[in-house]
Amino acid sequence: MADYVITLKLEVDDDSDVQARIWIDSDLPGDLWSEAELPLEHVGPGTWSGQFSAEHGRFMYRVGILAQPGTIWSLSIQSLIGQVRELLFDSDEVTLPKEWLVGMCEDFPEPRRLFDLREFPRLSS
Repeated sequence: MADYVITLKLEVDDDSDVQARIWIDSDLPGDLWSEAELPLEHVGPGTWSGQFSAEHGRFMYRVGILAQPGTIWSLSIQSLIGQVRELLFDSDEVTLPKEWLVGMCEDFPEPRRLFDLREFPRLSS
């Protein structure tokens, strides 16, 4: 069973001239040989999706996009463990004909905060 789904969307009317590839590496302390290309399903115009598992709930992703500069892209990663929830969402504009997106995602069992501003005393002037 897959634990995660990653979806890449490109805002295009015709996706015959665009390409997308995604690699996942869930063996973070490993070397570059642990990265594997994710089989993608073309689920609609300009939209690709793939499912994968990550044993420890953390992984790196690398996305290759071939599209015209100015094309808007969005990337979503969802956890399929328990209730489906979105772990990551990002969106921007392609600036070069060939772009790479690289990042890391970690699936925490519950929402986490690095700090809570309510815990800090108010500064008086």
